[in-house]
Amino acid sequence: MIEAGAEVVFFTYHDMDSERLLRHHPNTGPEVLENIRSLNVPVVRYFPWVYSGSTIVKMSLLIIHALVAPFLLPHYFKRHACHVVNAGYVQRDGFVIALSGIRQFFLTVWGSDILILPRRNRVMKWMTCYTLKKARIIYCDNSYVADEVKRIYPPAKDKTVAFPQFGVDSALYGGSGGAAALREELGLTSEKVIISTRLFFPVHNMRAIPHVVEKLSGKTSIPFKMIMVGYGPEYDSVQRLVKDKNLEDRILMLGGQSPERIISFLGIADIAVSVTLSDGTPQSMLEAMAASLPLVLHNLPTCHEWVEEGKNGFLVPINDYDALADRLARLLDDGELRTAMGARNRQIAKERCDVRVNARKCVEYMRMAAGFSSQLLT
Repeated sequence: MIEAGAEVVFFTYHDMDSERLLRHHPNTGPEVLENIRSLNVPVVRYFPWVYSGSTIVKMSLLIIHALVAPFLLPHYFKRHACHVVNAGYVQRDGFVIALSGIRQFFLTVWGSDILILPRRNRVMKWMTCYTLKKARIIYCDNSYVADEVKRIYPPAKDKTVAFPQFGVDSALYGGSGGAAALREELGLTSEKVIISTRLFFPVHNMRAIPHVVEKLSGKTSIPFKMIMVGYGPEYDSVQRLVKDKNLEDRILMLGGQSPERIISFLGIADIAVSVTLSDGTPQSMLEAMAASLPLVLHNLPTCHEWVEEGKNGFLVPINDYDALADRLARLLDDGELRTAMGARNRQIAKERCDVRVNARKCVEYMRMAAGFSSQLLT
C-alpha cells in the first residue's frame, strides 16, 4: 500500500510493547511486531486495555471497546488528518467504525465474518447489515464472498468489489538458495515436505492435521515430513495432540515466522495443504501457488475460483481425513503430477495475484471511499 502511494497510520487496541503483547498472545511471535515496525508508520493505540484474562473479562472489555471506541476514533482520525479508514473483521473493528460515524469507511471482508457469523443469530445478522450499510466501499477477496455480501444486504450491490488479497511478489518465490542449509537446520534428509502456513484459530481447523498425517503414514512408502508454520490460540492443543499420537517424528511445529522465513520454508516444500472450515482467498494459498506447490484443500465454494480439480490441486470433503490422506499420498507418489500442478499454480499467481497491481487497485478504491472520483466501479 505504501509503495502504491498511500500514507498509512496504524490504529490498534493492542499493547505494542513486545513483552506485554507476547504475554497476552504467547504464540504471536516477535516477527509480527517487527513486520509492523519495519514499515516505519505511526502506530496509534486508541484503546488502553488488552483483551486478556478470563472469558468474562474478555467479553466485558469487548463490550467496553464497542461503547468507547466509536467516540475515540473520530478524534484520532482528524488528529492524523486521515482521508479514509480501512477496517475489518465486519462484526468487530468494522462494526466499531460503523458506530463511530466516520463516513470515509473502506470495509475489508475476510470470509467467515460473512460466510459464518451472520447465520449464528439475529444480533450478528443485524451487526453485519449495519456495518455493510455504513461502509462506502466493501472489499472482498473472493467473488463468492462478494455474492454473499449482496445476498445478506442487497443495497450493497453497487459498492462491493472483489479481487484477490493484496497478492504476492512472484519474484520472491521459487528460488533454491539456502535450501540445503535450511533442510539441515530442520533435520531433513531425503523426506518430501508437506507444508501448512495457516494460523492456529478454530476456523482453520488445525487439529485435523495430526489425524491426516496419522492416516497418511499408512498410505505411502515415501518418506515425508509435515511442517506447520503459524501461531494462534490452538497452537498448544495441537502440539499436545501431536505428542499424544506420537507424531513428533512426522510433524514439525515451527510457530510464528517472519515473511522471509515463510518464503524459505515454502521453497523446500513439495505440497501445500489447508484444512480450514471457511475461507475467502487466503494469502497462504497465493503464496503456495507462487512457490509452485500443488494444493490439497477442503472443498469450499471459495476455492473453486482458484483450484480446478486434478489440474492444479485437489479439493476434498471437509474433515474427510481418508480423502485428504489419499490425495496427499497420490502427490507424494507422483513427482510428475506434483511438478505439473506446481507449474500451473505458479502461472496463475503471476497472472492474477501481482501484489503491485492489486495494491494500486486497492488504493484507488480507498480514494473512492475518501470521496475522490474514480471510474473503477463503473
